[in-house]
Amino acid sequence: MIRARIGPEGVEITGHAGFAPAGSDIVCAAVSMLALTLAEAVRQTPGSGAQAALRPGRCMIRLRPEGEACRDVQVLLRAFAAGMRLLQAQYPAHVRLDMQEKGEGR
Repeated sequence: MIRARIGPEGVEITGHAGFAPAGSDIVCAAVSMLALTLAEAVRQTPGSGAQAALRPGRCMIRLRPEGEACRDVQVLLRAFAAGMRLLQAQYPAHVRLDMQEKGEGR
């Protein structure tokens, strides 16, 4: 199962969908594209403070936006979350999304 956590400091994605064999898993491919798109979009957002570490089975995107970038980063995170919710609804046995609010512990 792929688990994605969106929190006040960024996004963490772990696991494998297990929907199909490696290399032909459409669920993994969809999550990967959402993650890569988010990582590139925040990287291109001035003031996002973005740092990304992407490797098979694990993605970490850390964000420390400042000023006007805060609004832009929130829009990007909402778009990412919308895509993940669609995948979770379609493939509930393979994708889980957790939203963390400020002040919540891990």
